[in-house]
Amino acid sequence: MARIRSIKPEFWTSEQIADCSPIARLLFIGIWSFSDDQGVHPANVKRLKMEVFPGDEISAFEIGALVDELINGGLLTKYTANGIIYWRVTGWHHQKIDQPTYKYPDESGNVPNSPPKRRVFAEQSPSVQQVFTPGEERKGEDEKGEDGSSLSGIRIPNCPHMKIVELYNNTLANNGLPVAITPSLWEGTPRQASLLARWKESPDRQTVDWWQRFFLYVQKSDFLMGRTDKPFKIDAEWLFKKANFIKIMEGKYHE
Repeated sequence: MARIRSIKPEFWTSEQIADCSPIARLLFIGIWSFSDDQGVHPANVKRLKMEVFPGDEISAFEIGALVDELINGGLLTKYTANGIIYWRVTGWHHQKIDQPTYKYPDESGNVPNSPPKRRVFAEQSPSVQQVFTPGEERKGEDEKGEDGSSLSGIRIPNCPHMKIVELYNNTLANNGLPVAITPSLWEGTPRQASLLARWKESPDRQTVDWWQRFFLYVQKSDFLMGRTDKPFKIDAEWLFKKANFIKIMEGKYHE
């Protein structure tokens, strides 16, 4: 989710900015919106194009040239962490962020610790803080669209279905839910497809640790775990269905 950023008046008269082309200046501001709160953005020109110029006739090659212009001007730096290349906005200290959320690793390969957030399980937005910070950064095969074409070269890690199923069994099925999931009750089922869809929807969900915390959050709901006067017990198919998943993340089943 994009973040609201501030621009100081001195930006427009900076020598570094003045030396850049107008379109490069606009791209630089756009990168701010889609960087995490330490000013870091994955070095993926196709992704950046879709974020900043989704409806403009500008190629990924041109975006790459503009990024090089920003790097040569000292406005961006580039580094590699855990085998993945990132851009970092220089001078990021001028962005005053009350509750920063760090998504990407720094040069040491580690994601900086984020301050505690209020416990509403939702993706980050300007009005709702993210509950869980992501773990290791994304790796894996190129994501494919419904027609089999590559989606802008964005790399998404393979979903570790059975590890997540094991967490589901240990956290939920063994604590009140009716049926634990076995491989024969998983492969080729709608619940498998639903989990994969939820995995792909957000980079924050693409770690096993995120799902462990999600299941623990579900476990705290008396309604979802059937601990109310009118028992209602979920199963995996219900849990991973998009409409239900969204309601859980919005906290609609938690007091």
